[in-house]
Amino acid sequence: MSISMLIVDDEPIISQGLRYTIPWETYGVDVIGEAADGKEALEIIAQQPVDLVLTDVRMPEMDGIELAKTIQAEFPVTRVIIISGYEEFEYAREALRYGVRDYLLKPVDIDQLLDTVQKMKEEIVREKESSVQEEQNNWTAFLQKENEEKKSWVIEKAKEYILAHFQGDLKASEVANELHITPNYFSMIFKKEMGKSFNEYLNDIRIEKAKYLLMDTSDRVFEIATEVGYKEYKYFVQVFRKKTGMTPTDYRDYIGT
Repeated sequence: MSISMLIVDDEPIISQGLRYTIPWETYGVDVIGEAADGKEALEIIAQQPVDLVLTDVRMPEMDGIELAKTIQAEFPVTRVIIISGYEEFEYAREALRYGVRDYLLKPVDIDQLLDTVQKMKEEIVREKESSVQEEQNNWTAFLQKENEEKKSWVIEKAKEYILAHFQGDLKASEVANELHITPNYFSMIFKKEMGKSFNEYLNDIRIEKAKYLLMDTSDRVFEIATEVGYKEYKYFVQVFRKKTGMTPTDYRDYIGT
């Protein structure tokens, strides 16, 4: 992964020398341009992201210290390395308060410069990779949340539809079609979220309703079977016995005692 760097110096011979005498691309550094002072540098940074700024201290319009101060306030992810003359040493060191990561003395030692830039690059790359990973994690979490919300919506709507239509010849495919999802997907998430299959849940609803009717009405058992959605009386009795441990008639007798 390469990083972008901007060189800032009011002396073209220095800025161009720094730019063209070092094969930056072989070190994974893309020099995007040069600026003559801090003001021009900020205009460039505002137009495109810059990972690293290599700047002189004394410049017209806006010096390196003011540039570093503004970058810290407005572009905090951008790192700054200052180059200063010996007489500006204390002045440059003061810039550390403004987020300057390092400073080099003139005349610049190329090996020292490369070593400093390389260290900055490693930090920048680590931060970028960490940021990318964080974004991926956030996106994954977002998708998971969206998926869970979708599942929750599907289940709630399915339960509402089942409750409203359980007395008819209801099929899982009908509910899925109502919710605009495939029957296989519906059956899968329904069982996963509810802990039981669609048919098991439907039978539970029907049998609970049948128990209420057996207790609260004088309807005959075969009529109740039809009322709760069973076309075949024998199948109703079979399911009822499986759910309650007794036949519908025995259940009515039991609750009536």
